[in-house]
Amino acid sequence: QGQDLLEYNNLLRLRDQFRITNWHLFMQCMIVLGFVVLGFLLHPLHHIDPAWIALIGATLLLLVSTPSDIDGALEAVEWQTLLFFAALFVMMEGLAELGVIRIIADLFEDIILSVPEDKRQIVAIVILVWGSAIISAFLDNIPFTVAMVQVVDQIVATVPGLTIEALGFSLAFGADLGGNGSLVGASANIVMAGLAEKHQHHISFFRS
Repeated sequence: QGQDLLEYNNLLRLRDQFRITNWHLFMQCMIVLGFVVLGFLLHPLHHIDPAWIALIGATLLLLVSTPSDIDGALEAVEWQTLLFFAALFVMMEGLAELGVIRIIADLFEDIILSVPEDKRQIVAIVILVWGSAIISAFLDNIPFTVAMVQVVDQIVATVPGLTIEALGFSLAFGADLGGNGSLVGASANIVMAGLAEKHQHHISFFRS
């Protein structure tokens, strides 16, 4: 009971410490975020890369919210975390260029083809969910999912009895589950660790 009371008091302290004080800035953020999300959803119409939509939204928010203090806002950006993400995407693209993704796809395809056609969907779902979960625990799930989309698309096109809807959902579920497996499993984990390090709270791969 004493521990529960301590945690409750800590939550009250955090609520008071991180209360929204600038509602005007909050509304600006929500409006820009709404336009960014709308831009993502309308991608089939304008065909603009989502990265450009995000950059345009970030630049617009900087110009609207702090036009006279852009340097201060840029200093608050977690550049180490962003560079880490960039390196992960470069690594995954390098693996794709080396043929590793192709090898995974061929192995996955051989396993599925070895079972009767009426059971291929179930086998593919199980392998994809648990394989994605295990791998995503040690590789960031965003670049892993981006690379695996090519694998899933290739398998559905070449193996009879599979549907893109089932395998797509299996990939998303497995990658999301694996993101909870380690510190580098999900982008949110890495961002949290970077913010904690900034406030002198070191979180390592094995302990906090």
